[in-house]
Amino acid sequence: MNGKAVRRELLGIDRQRGVSHLKIDIVKARHFLAVSLFLFLTATVYPQSQGPTDISKHSQQQQSKTSSNQQHTGDRNDIPNQVARTDSNITPIKTDQNPTNDKEKTNEDTPADRAIMWATIIIAGSAIAQVIAMIRQYRAMRKQVKYLRRTVQAAREAAEDTRKVIAQAERSATAMESIATSTTENVTRLKEVFARQERFGKMQLRAYLSTDLRAEIPQQRNIGWRETVQMNITNLGNTPARETKSHMRAAIMDYPLPDDFDLSLSPPVEEGSDINPRQVRFIGAALDDFITDERMRQIKQDISPKLYVWGTVWYKDVFGESHETRFCHFCRWDVKDVMTIYNAPRHNNET
Repeated sequence: MNGKAVRRELLGIDRQRGVSHLKIDIVKARHFLAVSLFLFLTATVYPQSQGPTDISKHSQQQQSKTSSNQQHTGDRNDIPNQVARTDSNITPIKTDQNPTNDKEKTNEDTPADRAIMWATIIIAGSAIAQVIAMIRQYRAMRKQVKYLRRTVQAAREAAEDTRKVIAQAERSATAMESIATSTTENVTRLKEVFARQERFGKMQLRAYLSTDLRAEIPQQRNIGWRETVQMNITNLGNTPARETKSHMRAAIMDYPLPDDFDLSLSPPVEEGSDINPRQVRFIGAALDDFITDERMRQIKQDISPKLYVWGTVWYKDVFGESHETRFCHFCRWDVKDVMTIYNAPRHNNET
């Protein structure tokens, strides 16, 4: 677990504690309010029940004062009876001491006064308790606000972390896509390289059949031999040439060779044979008819016409692929009457 997860867990625990403290303070404040209201109602109703007794005492004191004033007024008007009244006044002197006792009694605390005093004390205590509860509630609310701020900050940090994670995931996805694209391109290139290497390997190992002049056999009328040209077929490759077949022709034609002349030949129907690497096999072709000596001197000395030989060799390599070797040559003779062949402009290629 990382530090951010621990911090979130601690913030959750502190928030739960703050909420529980706030609930306890609210319950206490309700209890204080209920007790204070009960005491206030008690203190309010009790003095009202004691009120008529105080009023009756106050009226008795007023009546005693009124009778005293009337007595002094009677003394002024009735001088002859002073002695009797003096004797009678001795008793009132004794009664004059009662107001002092009443005053002392009034200075003492009555039950109503004590009830009012205790009610005031209780109300003051309730008010103080309410203030204390409000202060504690205020502190709890401050803690709650603090916890909420921390929660909001943690949520912001979590959102920022989430945004960073998403951005990192996007970068990773882009990188993975690039890697996948690069891998696909590399695989394609590797396939091309493998195919090229396979093709190069086959090209290095396969059979290559080449043709060159073997000999000229001049015509001999006495034995019925027409002008003949023989060609060598040589395997220059590293593996045998399978099912080798060939077809060759010879003819006297204009020089240069006309473009519309068809040099294509069809393979023979007989089965072919194999030619091993560096092995040589020869083929030959003769003219269709005898030619005069004058015609032969013209062919050897003049520019045109020329003696042409052409043909095709068909074969397969060891990988089972079919190939062809085509050739077309015209003949020339040097001063020693030795034949040499030269490639014609077309029909000299191989597959």
